[in-house]
Amino acid sequence: MTTNGTKPAKDGEAALQQIVGARLTSVQFVLNYLILGFDERGALTTLVWPTMVDRASRRHFGAAGYRDALCDLITEVVENVRIGEDETITIAFPDGRE
Repeated sequence: MTTNGTKPAKDGEAALQQIVGARLTSVQFVLNYLILGFDERGALTTLVWPTMVDRASRRHFGAAGYRDALCDLITEVVENVRIGEDETITIAFPDGRE
């Protein structure tokens, strides 16, 4: 999953590292934002709808299968988290989905 955050990369990346190795345990769609829960390690609230990326496609909010693709990640373990220079947060899973 990729989303554009608002926190500086240096501060945010250290905080996000706590979800590495955690399972995604919940995906909550709330009117105009999304909450992702990770085991007992916290939650990430995003005000920007993430783009789902896998080897075959990119899915954006509103596209067919978008919500299902997010929910399919439930129980998957986070392999890596990084924040790009443009403040985009990428959460990577072992099977190549982001």
